[in-house]
Amino acid sequence: MITEILTKPAEIRIENNSYKIEYDNKAYAQLEMMTGKGVFQIYEGLLKGTLKLSEYNDIVCCALEKHNDSKQIKEIKKYIDKNPSFITQNMVNISSAFVTPLVPPEQVQQNQEKKALKKK
Repeated sequence: MITEILTKPAEIRIENNSYKIEYDNKAYAQLEMMTGKGVFQIYEGLLKGTLKLSEYNDIVCCALEKHNDSKQIKEIKKYIDKNPSFITQNMVNISSAFVTPLVPPEQVQQNQEKKALKKK
């Protein structure tokens, strides 16, 4: 059985509405099936900025699955198709939702400890 990964929702805004996006194992698997690429190929594409617009759209739509119904997701997908600037406006949150669960928990703990030391 697959153990669930560390997840933390991010947020995207479309017009006056806010939507939670979050990656879990199911979302990663769905994204791999949709794109035909592995998670780390997509990760590398995010870092290098080499993904197709449709792949960014897929990243968002898979991340919406956990907190939104299929009707909302279809509407958001249509919105993104008509407004490609949405991707660049929300790139930080989209990337964060995708990448954060892939960071080893030990690294997250170390980063939190470093932040706590800097505050002192």
